[in-house]
Amino acid sequence: MSQNTKPDETEFDRWQQRFAAPGYLFGTAPNAFLQAQAHLLRPGQSALAIADGEGRNGVFLAEQGLDVLSVDFSPVGQAKARALAKARGVTLRAACVDDVGVSAPSSLRNSPSPRQTGMALRWTSA
Repeated sequence: MSQNTKPDETEFDRWQQRFAAPGYLFGTAPNAFLQAQAHLLRPGQSALAIADGEGRNGVFLAEQGLDVLSVDFSPVGQAKARALAKARGVTLRAACVDDVGVSAPSSLRNSPSPRQTGMALRWTSA
């Protein structure tokens, strides 16, 4: 438990509260690593943005022409992700999930590992 977490507060509650604050907790620009890999992205590819929070990385991928599924366990974060996508004029599929009982799509299960492809977010091409 972090020093900022109350004893009875869950991780879910903590992230819901953080994402409920005005604005975007981590900004709206993608993280630096993802932005540096943009040259590997091609329109029509698919991307799974895991733990996407407020959607900054998923929206960036959608802006590059990718078919994006943004997942996070925070409904508040995913609502902001959908709002950011709408504001930027891109389509983003968003799903609230946790890691319990989630099965990867068959395209991911049968794909090479991220080490083999060199990029974890890329799993299939259109």
